[in-house]
Amino acid sequence: MKVIKEKIGQGINNIGWILLGGVLLLGGCSSQQASIKPVVKSKPGSAVSSKEALWKQRQQRFSKMAAWTMDGKVAMRYKVDNWNFGVNWAQQGANDFVINIKNPFTGATVALITQNNNKVTLKSSDGKTYQDTNAERLLKRQANIELPLNGLVYWARGVTAPHYPKGRVTLDAMGRPQKIIQANWVIKYRRYNDNSYNALPTKIVLTRKQDAVYVNMITKEWNIK
Repeated sequence: MKVIKEKIGQGINNIGWILLGGVLLLGGCSSQQASIKPVVKSKPGSAVSSKEALWKQRQQRFSKMAAWTMDGKVAMRYKVDNWNFGVNWAQQGANDFVINIKNPFTGATVALITQNNNKVTLKSSDGKTYQDTNAERLLKRQANIELPLNGLVYWARGVTAPHYPKGRVTLDAMGRPQKIIQANWVIKYRRYNDNSYNALPTKIVLTRKQDAVYVNMITKEWNIK
């Protein structure tokens, strides 16, 4: 979106907005910090669960995660353009979210994207409002950028997106994804917040070669409910 790019761009080289996965949490929601406590424990003398079994438990557990918030920062390259921005994503259920895209230096809101069922609203810092029934399409139309927001709801937490074809997953020894490939997107997990099977990612890299998209997301804080 030209207006949004101009807002962030004042005094900054090629810094604009776009959304990525986002962060959530609207005030007042009690939550846990960091990751869910592991429930898989090895009894004395028992064999350690295989990574495939841990991966299955991770997906089952995360599918029951009703609400979460993430606060972080994003560096993105799309063709020849570059952006840096802060992001706060608050997810409530499968379809409702609030994504606050912020100036990386001042923390001021540059764009606010909300989705309530099938109604999506984008409000820029100059007060202008845009609406659609699809968040990805709205982002594409207003900023000319394609990002799989519906997939990021899941990928940002380190699980596959159930509405996409199954794809391929490479697991580490704890049953967490090192890499997920779905719908031609490649998501690599560089770091987690602890060593448990259900740890949450703190650094992921998202790429789609045919669209020349590169996204590096670092999470500073996770809260889950």
